[in-house]
Amino acid sequence: PLNQMATRELQVVPCNCATGEETIPDDKTPPNLTTIPLSRAYYKLQQVYEEYLAPHKDTWQWHAGRGLDLGASPGGWTQVLVHSLGLSSVVSVDSAALGARVRNLPQVTHVQSGMGDLKMDEAAAPFSMVVCDACVLWMQLLDMIRDSVVPKVKCCLPCVWVLTMKLPYKKAGSIQSNIDKLQSRLDHLLLDMAKVLYPQNDSDTKTSKTKITTNAQILHLMANSDSERTLILTFT
Repeated sequence: PLNQMATRELQVVPCNCATGEETIPDDKTPPNLTTIPLSRAYYKLQQVYEEYLAPHKDTWQWHAGRGLDLGASPGGWTQVLVHSLGLSSVVSVDSAALGARVRNLPQVTHVQSGMGDLKMDEAAAPFSMVVCDACVLWMQLLDMIRDSVVPKVKCCLPCVWVLTMKLPYKKAGSIQSNIDKLQSRLDHLLLDMAKVLYPQNDSDTKTSKTKITTNAQILHLMANSDSERTLILTFT
């Protein structure tokens, strides 16, 4: 993986982080600006799309509903949901500004809220893709997803969740230790999420009567830093 070299190797044209306005002069604005990545983070979800989502389009049906981008600012992952996945509607949640090239897209609705205070309009659902690249340590993020997001959103079945796991890096072995802890939580996390998201189904993934199939993958992507991993959760 490129990892630490990715920032230097990948094309990025950032916006003003406070306002979301473009920082390049109007006379030098390229005609395809809306598709130029706002941040390195763009390439994480783009790689997930190309290598993991596209080959499973018919099975996972991530294109069947709407997209939800949690902690979206400045909007790199929302760009991927719109331009690469082709979703017709994306709700981007962040109290901070979205880049102008993202917030002005007709497919995008910006909800200015933190994940913990999330209030979802029923009209925005159901979601077939839920993504998050927030700058939150992985343990806190999973707790927030389980306790503050899952009870408030309505999802399609199938549905795909893509989450960046920020791993504490304090000493040698910290990263692998956290990956092991993450792996040990996934079965319970998937079961808890399925029970809330799909209460009408038998979501007990331990029985032979399972109606929902769950799966988790932990990836180290090209644009992940050394202390990041990307988690893909699928409900089919």
